[in-house]
Amino acid sequence: MKKIKHFIYLLNQVRHNLLTRSWEFIKRGYEVGQLKRYMFFYCRHVFNFIRHFGGHLAAELGQGDLNSVQIKRLNQLTKGIHQLISKDGSFSYSILIALTSTTLVQFKNTLKSALQQTAPNLEILVGYHSLISADIQKFLQDQVNEHPHVKMVLLASIQEQTMLNELAEKATKDWLVCLGAKDWLRPDYLFRCEQLLRLLPADSYCLYTQTQPINDVGIELITRPASIDPRLPFPYSFQNLIGRSTMIRKQAWRQAGGLQFHPEQEGFWDLAWRLFLNGVKFEYLPFSLYLKCQTAQTSAEETALIPHLESYSKRLHLNWKWEKGLIPHSYRAIPALDALPTIQVIIPYKNQKDLTLKTVKTALQQQNVKVYITAVDNHSTDETIGQAIEQMGGEVLRIKEPFNYSRLNNLAVQQTKTAQHCDLIVFLNNDVELEPQALEEMARWITQPSIGIVGCQLYYPNGLLQHGGVDLLKTRPAYQMVWSHAEKMCSKEKQTSTKTLRVTDAVTAACALMRRQVFIEVGGFDETWYPIAYSDTNLAIKLQAKGLLSFYTPYASGIHHESVSRHCENIEDVEHSAWLHDHYIRHHQLKFSPKQANHVA
Repeated sequence: MKKIKHFIYLLNQVRHNLLTRSWEFIKRGYEVGQLKRYMFFYCRHVFNFIRHFGGHLAAELGQGDLNSVQIKRLNQLTKGIHQLISKDGSFSYSILIALTSTTLVQFKNTLKSALQQTAPNLEILVGYHSLISADIQKFLQDQVNEHPHVKMVLLASIQEQTMLNELAEKATKDWLVCLGAKDWLRPDYLFRCEQLLRLLPADSYCLYTQTQPINDVGIELITRPASIDPRLPFPYSFQNLIGRSTMIRKQAWRQAGGLQFHPEQEGFWDLAWRLFLNGVKFEYLPFSLYLKCQTAQTSAEETALIPHLESYSKRLHLNWKWEKGLIPHSYRAIPALDALPTIQVIIPYKNQKDLTLKTVKTALQQQNVKVYITAVDNHSTDETIGQAIEQMGGEVLRIKEPFNYSRLNNLAVQQTKTAQHCDLIVFLNNDVELEPQALEEMARWITQPSIGIVGCQLYYPNGLLQHGGVDLLKTRPAYQMVWSHAEKMCSKEKQTSTKTLRVTDAVTAACALMRRQVFIEVGGFDETWYPIAYSDTNLAIKLQAKGLLSFYTPYASGIHHESVSRHCENIEDVEHSAWLHDHYIRHHQLKFSPKQANHVA
């Protein structure tokens, strides 16, 4: 029965790899104009999967991966290298395991993964209570007799959080790792963490890694960087992406007061906030080094953390209210608005009367904001569009020049006669229909510290996602920039990261809000090098050079009829090239680096 279940699991993996991922690769390759290159990478991925299929099939239930040839080789190689770099003995680790509800088979795998760690200066503290079964206690005693660095600690409490706090007090090493009694550590967990620690200055740090879910069958353990980088730009971090994968210095744990909140998932998130408020910096390792057994948690457990989050935001002088997010273990913060926002809405257009007037109407129907429309007519043959906009109270600038998206928006900021007093600017395509509270939500965030531009969630008319934040992919050919719309073309039920408030590398200017003064200070859109495309991502680069962040909110949304209002074909997509990106940064003396993991308001 075990092997049958394992075989069914692997068949599902085949379906995912050969069918689902094939569509993902084709779609991504088409989007960036590199279909052949992406198909080559996909074929290589399929080849590697088939090559390892036999090894997966031979794995035994619950322990196959820990006993696999791949893991044994990884453990042997890591152990040799780790012993060479750790001769100074300055790095020491305590792995804390609280035995609560687990089976003997599960605990054997957990302890084995801890014993496979290669750090010479290591102790494994296993806390247990009198209710733990006799066979588990006997197995544990045998391991203590065999391995001197494994220690049994009898505890009075049966509550896991309390047990971990007591184990932390008894730990004698500098760094603490909390390992769940059903979870695994990859053999190179401590080795990879120590590699990063040796690069960091002598400040207070907390390391965390990608967490990969496991169940009662095998998992894929191919060493590769994580596809998503779950960085924590506190306080602009609203999804619980941190947990037991964290490595915390014992001194920082004690100063923060250890675990103070139950349940486990929210407890570690609560601890992360207190560590951050105590000045601890978070560093991320982009590898799946912690393997967590999935457990269900209730909505009530998640909402219980909200009063704590409100308390932490108040300590940062942020007037935020909090509520449950759209997906599990996520939260929505709602900043207060001090005054009625006054917003200049800039809408360039050329013909497309029905779309343009719908866009203007939805902008004028925005709630709890004061909107001033500046429509920019670029060679429209239908003069009734501008007349209709003026009748609705908007102003129309008629620019009879060749199409230059960046210039049209810059001129609207400079030449407006009715909106010069507006503190805020929204750049809005004439094929976007906004929900009534979209601009109010965006205005809440643009007033927060270090936020330079705010984007919203945009859907195609068929309900698929068009924009949920723009990320710069790190795996790109040298001559090509891959600005990726996160989860583009995903339906609502399949979205994850785009359902949370988050800091992104950029947002689309199809609907983006900025402060007028900031837009002027960074020089607006670049009319020379980015006249049509990627002017918004270039703007994000200039904002980041000034320490300002791009921010995305899914609680402001609209429909985007993308590519309906403009058809443009370039001989060469120069604006998309890595050459221009690098050249621009170098000659403008900009600094474009990944968003920091510890942003202080």
